[in-house]
Amino acid sequence: MKKEISCGAIVYRDDLKQRRFLVIHQVQGHWTFPKGHMEQGQDEFMTAKREVFEETNVKIQLLPGFRRGHHYLVMPSVWKKVIFFVAKALNGDLKPQLEEVCEVYWLTQEEVENILTYPSDSTIFQEAIDFFALDFNN
Repeated sequence: MKKEISCGAIVYRDDLKQRRFLVIHQVQGHWTFPKGHMEQGQDEFMTAKREVFEETNVKIQLLPGFRRGHHYLVMPSVWKKVIFFVAKALNGDLKPQLEEVCEVYWLTQEEVENILTYPSDSTIFQEAIDFFALDFNN
């Protein structure tokens, strides 16, 4: 069985005292977080940074202490593992990678919770929200 690894990030920025999160609307119609395939010679961190930038034009700083993943069968012969980190946006100018992404948005927590397509993304997003509460209250 073939194995694939994709890495990405739940990216945030604080805007006028409100935290917003980066979400993408894929050309296939799914709402998710930016992520993509690991290339030869790259580690998970490099892949996440590259994919977020390629898909959204946002440069990021990964935060230590958060790494979550899930896996699923893509086709009968492909086992895919997706790994997400939490990252702070270093810029906010959005530009979708039109081959894969039709729209990119900064959304509030509530908006993200209502728009994500996959339950696994929703679960990891909630874990990220819990991580923020722990991280910022220390």
